[in-house]
Amino acid sequence: MNKTFVWEYRKSLLERWINEYATVLRPKLVKERCTLKGNWQEKHFDKHTTVWGGEPAADLLTNHLRPEKFLIYTKKNRIELIKTYNLMPDKNGETEILEMFWKEIKGKTAPPLLVYADLILEGGKRNKEAAEKIYHEYIQPNL
Repeated sequence: MNKTFVWEYRKSLLERWINEYATVLRPKLVKERCTLKGNWQEKHFDKHTTVWGGEPAADLLTNHLRPEKFLIYTKKNRIELIKTYNLMPDKNGETEILEMFWKEIKGKTAPPLLVYADLILEGGKRNKEAAEKIYHEYIQPNL
């Protein structure tokens, strides 16, 4: 007899994961805030150590959101990051730097689940629309 198990309440599990990410993991990942000099699209990150999250990642994944705030996940140290990508430390800057905590890297962005979480946590109508696009295109098919 072939038994198939089905997860119920997948969306609520996702919402719980986002809440736990926001309250437990994310605060431990914050490195600092910076001002991004130049056009963000002209930054060529070493995809093994640095990727976009949040709004810029949403733009790259959906071509739907023009970033106003920037989020970078990186394994680089502070000095290396500032020098390599022409960032200026600024506690009120529009760019937040977080520690990259996963190993497998594909492309220029954080994993879609993380980008989705970033957008939901940031809030706002534009971010919610982009998050829904990411959910339907990248997350829902894998739930």
